[in-house]
Amino acid sequence: MFFKNKKIVFLTKTNWDYYLHPYRTLYARELSKYADKVYWINEPTRNPFKFFKKNLKNKSISKSIKIFTPLLPTCTNENLSKTNALLLRIQIYFLAGKLDRSTVIWSVYCSHLNVVLHYPAAFKIYWLGDLFDPVKEALSLKVYDLVMPLTEDIFEHIKKIFPNKAFLSTTGCDEDLFSICRVKKKDFIPKELQFVNDLKILGYVGNISSFRLDFELIEKLVKEFQNIRFVLVGISDQKHETKKFLSKLKKLDNFHLIENIEYSQIPFYIYHFHAGFIPYKLNKFNLGTNPNKFYEYCSLGKVTFSSRIPSLIKYQPSIILSQTTEEWVENIYKYIANIADSENLISISIEASPKKSINRISDYLLKNNYSQK
Repeated sequence: MFFKNKKIVFLTKTNWDYYLHPYRTLYARELSKYADKVYWINEPTRNPFKFFKKNLKNKSISKSIKIFTPLLPTCTNENLSKTNALLLRIQIYFLAGKLDRSTVIWSVYCSHLNVVLHYPAAFKIYWLGDLFDPVKEALSLKVYDLVMPLTEDIFEHIKKIFPNKAFLSTTGCDEDLFSICRVKKKDFIPKELQFVNDLKILGYVGNISSFRLDFELIEKLVKEFQNIRFVLVGISDQKHETKKFLSKLKKLDNFHLIENIEYSQIPFYIYHFHAGFIPYKLNKFNLGTNPNKFYEYCSLGKVTFSSRIPSLIKYQPSIILSQTTEEWVENIYKYIANIADSENLISISIEASPKKSINRISDYLLKNNYSQK
C-alpha cells in the first residue's frame, strides 16, 4: 500500500461536515487505516473565537484523523495570497510538523500552489474540481505528482502532456451506510413518503440550486407525468432564483420538497424511489462533474435518469441519459416501467467506493514506481 505509514494532509474547499458530499471525507477515513496520521484542513475562519471553538470541538475524531480550522484573514483556501499561504503553512507546521518525503499533500477541488510549492519533498496529489481549467491551471500540472480528473476529456488532455501523472478518478458513496439500508430497508419508511401509496417516485438527492438544477426541465416533467411523484431531497441555497422556482413547483400536486434530512437517513429515502434522477443544466460547471448521487442511487439498485453528463456516459445502459427536454420525456415514458438490474447497479457503486478507489490509486502509484520519489 503506497499510503502505508505516511502523513496525509488534505487541503480542501469544504469542511469535514459538509452536507451531502461525504465521499471526500470517506477517502480520508479509508486512508486513516493505513496512514500514520491524516490531517483534514477545513476552510479558514477570520474569527478568533470560532477558531478556538471549532478546533476544541474537532480536536480529533479518531486516533488517526485530526480536523483543523485555520485562522486566516481570508475565509477560503482557494487562490490564497502569498501572505495567507505563509500563515497557513505556519499553522500546519504546528499542527503536523515538517512535511517531508513521508508526507502526502492531497488538494481537493482547488489548487493550493502558494502552499504546496513550499513542500518539494512531499508527494502531492491534485483531485480536480468541476471547473478545472487546463490552460489557467497549467502550472498545477507541473507541480503536482498525481492529477486526478473526474472526466475522460480532461484525463486525456493531461495524459498527453504528462503520461504518468493522470489518473481517472470518481466520486462515490458510503458503502457501509448504504449496505445497512439494503439489509434494513423495511425497518424505516420516511414519514414524508408514506402518502405516496402506489405512485412511482422519481427522486433527487443533493444541493438544490438554480445554478445546478434545470428547474424549467423539472417543471415540464412534473406537468407531463401526473402519475409520477417527483421528490427533491436536500438543502436549498436560498437564492432568489431557486426560491422562485421552488415556489412554482410546490403548487403542483405531484411535486414534493424534503429538506434538512440527516445524511445517515438519506439511503432510506432513496430506497423508496422507483428511480433516481439528475436534472442538471448542461453548463460548464455540470459538464465537469461526477455526481456522487449516481453511485448512491446505484448502491440501492435504482436506475438513474440524468442529463448527459460526460463522466457518466461510460455507465450506459445502466444510466439513461438525455440531452433535450424531448429526450427526457421520451426516455421516461420508455424506461420508467423497466425493472432495474439491481445487482449490476450495486456493483457499479462498490467499484467506485473509497476502499476500491484508494486501492486502485495505490496500485497505480506503485506500478509507476512513485514510491521512489
